[in-house]
Amino acid sequence: MADSSDKSLGRAGRKLGLRVPEPELEEGESIRWEDRANRFKGKVWAVGGGLFLTNRRLIFVPNKIESKIFFGKTWSADLGDLDRAFVGGGLLKTVRVVDRDGGASRFVIGARKTATARINAAIRTAKPRAAPQD
Repeated sequence: MADSSDKSLGRAGRKLGLRVPEPELEEGESIRWEDRANRFKGKVWAVGGGLFLTNRRLIFVPNKIESKIFFGKTWSADLGDLDRAFVGGGLLKTVRVVDRDGGASRFVIGARKTATARINAAIRTAKPRAAPQD
């Protein structure tokens, strides 16, 4: 039986038993938006799961099958460390999230324009985390 905190992945997910666990949240962190998504690990390999936007981070959690069989890993980035999100071109129009150092993560999301607008709004209002003091 799936954990009560798991999210099913639509009609196909219910039939196949695919589940996305809720992300582990920090104290005071709350989910603002979520959607099904695939995250690219390379040019062609994408891991299925869910994308969560919180008041502090953008988090990708792989579904249970991907994490167990294909070693999909949870990914997260502090909103203050992100620069922007945009819809990339190409055959699969992906949402690309660019960090302040120029690194990018690519996601396949159904509502690309809505997802991009939500992520960009959260990035604009986020404050960069303070660097640790020595």
